[in-house]
Amino acid sequence: MFSDAFRLPAQISSGKLRVNYADVGRGGPRYLANHVYSFSTWDGGITVNSFSTTVPPLSLKPEHKFETEVGLEMGLFDERWHVDGSFYHQRNVDQIIPLAVAASSGATNLVVNAGVMTNTGQELQLSGFPIRKSDFEWSTTVNVARNRNQISSLAAGLQTLVLQNFEDNLFVEARPGQPFGDIYGYDFRRAPSGQKIVDQNGFYAKSDTLSLVGNIMPNWLGGLSSTFRYKGVSLSLLFDLRLGGQFASMFDYYALATGRAKETLFGRDQAHGGLPYYIDAAGNYVRLPSHDAIAPNGTTVYHDGIILPGVKQVFDASGNVVGYLPNDKLVPEWEYYETNFDWKTQGIYTQVVYDNNYIKLRELTLSFDLPAAWTRHVPARNLRLSLIGRNLFYVYKTVPNIDPESATSTVDYRQGLNDYGAYHPTTRSLGFKITGSF
Repeated sequence: MFSDAFRLPAQISSGKLRVNYADVGRGGPRYLANHVYSFSTWDGGITVNSFSTTVPPLSLKPEHKFETEVGLEMGLFDERWHVDGSFYHQRNVDQIIPLAVAASSGATNLVVNAGVMTNTGQELQLSGFPIRKSDFEWSTTVNVARNRNQISSLAAGLQTLVLQNFEDNLFVEARPGQPFGDIYGYDFRRAPSGQKIVDQNGFYAKSDTLSLVGNIMPNWLGGLSSTFRYKGVSLSLLFDLRLGGQFASMFDYYALATGRAKETLFGRDQAHGGLPYYIDAAGNYVRLPSHDAIAPNGTTVYHDGIILPGVKQVFDASGNVVGYLPNDKLVPEWEYYETNFDWKTQGIYTQVVYDNNYIKLRELTLSFDLPAAWTRHVPARNLRLSLIGRNLFYVYKTVPNIDPESATSTVDYRQGLNDYGAYHPTTRSLGFKITGSF
């Protein structure tokens, strides 16, 4: 408490400086070293014994985290306001991770100590009473946190470690010198101007090299809580904030591929902006001047044509690209989604990597102090009735169609990833409670 040792300005009621150092170890999962059979059934009841596909570790050491933290706490204006700030640096060594091995070996993973990662962050909290009167009070707390990490090294000779693979098109990878949680994928092919390239069939061309398309970790996390009290009534609000980072939604990918997402309405028919066309004898899609136009020989007229924004390549006689022109090739809307949201082949999975920013009303509580006259026949005092709602709604979010907190797993490298087969949005709950003293 430096406020006890030094004379400070009258506005500073108290002050405390803290310095912490910690060395924490963590072992591997239980039974990891046990190389035993597991039992299962096959084809209606035949018992099958099999070994795990993970090779038991040899000479595995515990992970170690070394952390240093420096913090400052201050009370201001007769303790009406409090400020708490901290800076920390962590170094994680001997991290326990699974490495992929050739399936021809009879296993798929080998658990080893591999990797050194550092984390540096800042945290700041401000709490106090903007208004404090005899019959009305407003108390609030604001906090923000930022963490930056870097993978310093991996196992000897290892330049990249795939932590998560989505259908061989999106990958969460760890690479030395890069932040943890980077997302790589096969993105759109682009012209030197940055415009998307459309192939000869009228669909977006897919790059054959991996590109960095995002990171699952947030830039900032924060919260705001406020409580308003007027006589015997109080209203409490809790908001959560996330800024930065990306979210990959496989649920959205297949909702788009199968026409279940609202975005697929555009171009579906004349009412939704579709273009008129017919199919000629050679199978080409030929655009008509209007939806009322009649196709040659009474051919069926369709109204779900679209022209994808982008450019098409211009080739010379030797097949070299010599320029680009605006795309003018019409394709059916359904075929675009079937092609560019295809399973693996032509599907461009980076289309569902979204910026993940949101503000969420996490909790709302409305409380009433019950008058003593109402409870004089109850063997309790200070009775309070509270109505509580949790996970109510998002004030703002950038991830469409799904709950951005619906990650597939609690494993750190799967935060920000959503699998179509395991999508579970957070549950909204409404309830009440009664508290008192005896």
